[in-house]
Amino acid sequence: MSEGRTCVIMAAMGLTDEEAMEIAGLERPYIICADAGYAHAARCKIVPDLVLGDFDSYCGTVATLAGAVETFPVEKDDTDTMLAVKEGLAKGCRDFRIYGALGGRLDHTMANIVALRYLLDHGASGWLISRENCVTMIENDTIVVKKDARFPNVSIFCYGPPAKGVTIRGCQYPLTDYTLDEHFPLGVSNHVLEDEGAFTVKDGTLLVILSA
Repeated sequence: MSEGRTCVIMAAMGLTDEEAMEIAGLERPYIICADAGYAHAARCKIVPDLVLGDFDSYCGTVATLAGAVETFPVEKDDTDTMLAVKEGLAKGCRDFRIYGALGGRLDHTMANIVALRYLLDHGASGWLISRENCVTMIENDTIVVKKDARFPNVSIFCYGPPAKGVTIRGCQYPLTDYTLDEHFPLGVSNHVLEDEGAFTVKDGTLLVILSA
């Protein structure tokens, strides 16, 4: 089992050298490549624990730590990234970092955002990570965002029913006990002014996006 380990998932949209270094700095991550995500891992000399997918976008040879490769039919309910999420949960992982899951086809980006909701529903949390954006989701919780020149913009959006008790501290546009809904993007494009900003929702779900 991989309980307590961070699950790193590599999807098809690529991996920067900086992101590869971040992965290398993690302590014993459980690494899954979803289909063409393996090509980016191989380029960065990252050897995954598992490679899975329908392999409609990668058809080369595969090398993993234990020779673990799982092949699925093209016609299936799950995306390759969602298959990787489910596998990581089955291994006991509760902290997920998903690379190469933003950009490209908008429908797949949306599916990957839905995967964040799936992780919350299963007692886990996750980040979608790229050079331009980092995306996560919180429910009835607070997230603290450190001031970071790489990602100066912080946006929050209601995800699902109206999010109640939304409070923002330490940012250019503070907010206190507000009800945020899906009808108006009030939470877009904020900026952390202090060392860190805090975003709280008492009852509901927020999509949190850090942008370059």
